[in-house]
Amino acid sequence: MVRGRKVCPRRSLRNSNQPRRVMSNYKPSSRAAFSVALPSHLACRPLIEGLDRLADVRVEFAPPAALATLLQAGHVDAALVPPIDLHCPGEPLAILPAGCQASCGPSLTARVYLRIPAHQVRILWTDDELRSEPALARVLWRELFRRRLTVIPFDAGRLYPPESAEAVLLAGDRAVTDPPLGFYVQMDPSEIWFEATGLPFVYGVWAARADRDSRRLCDVLTRARDRGLRRLKTIARREGRKLGWPADLAARCLCEQTDYEFSDACEDGMEEFFQFARRAGVIDSLRDVRVREG
Repeated sequence: MVRGRKVCPRRSLRNSNQPRRVMSNYKPSSRAAFSVALPSHLACRPLIEGLDRLADVRVEFAPPAALATLLQAGHVDAALVPPIDLHCPGEPLAILPAGCQASCGPSLTARVYLRIPAHQVRILWTDDELRSEPALARVLWRELFRRRLTVIPFDAGRLYPPESAEAVLLAGDRAVTDPPLGFYVQMDPSEIWFEATGLPFVYGVWAARADRDSRRLCDVLTRARDRGLRRLKTIARREGRKLGWPADLAARCLCEQTDYEFSDACEDGMEEFFQFARRAGVIDSLRDVRVREG
């Protein structure tokens, strides 16, 4: 029944002549000693500040849903993976304490758009490139509304959700630069999570294969993050303009609403989420995931 629902082509499609899911290189280099992958979203950019000037590092942009697969297959040495994918089958992953993308409260980069009251929603349409945000939505609806959400992924870059959609979830740049129309209210999942738990919600964390020695790469990524933290306003202006963000919102996102250091609170927030996710059936079983020494 759900599969037969009709979605509508988007009337404006940026870069419509290019394959949407092709990964792009931040700075190609055949001599790269390390390769890392992360989403192209504005909120992630401080984590790679200055890496474009290093000849031995290659940065690739890929959708969040593809990152763990790239890492487990050995196509990259590290990736900013959605934490839920630390527990996916395949090669075990280890956390690199070199940085993360997290939120302690309100966030501009994840939104649920509603046409009906939240407690009545049964079906959530969600950008098919996402992992952390749909999982968080399923947890919140189970805990707050005792609802088991049916999640329908759709190609948000090429399609509009149907007019009958009760709720739509978008995240990353698209939530700011290309929000859907016709929805009467918005929900901020990370703000609700923080109000309920007092803990950050981690959207992505640097990880590497557990069987690899990643100490040197961890140091490279830590220094990139530290450069990014010193240049948040500059990055907001430079990258926000490229990605179509209003200047004030780009600055607020990077300077006020996103945390980049993988703190004890972030680790606690991840562990809390894993327990909720297992109860909600989002995770089948939990793996023993360790944090590498920095």
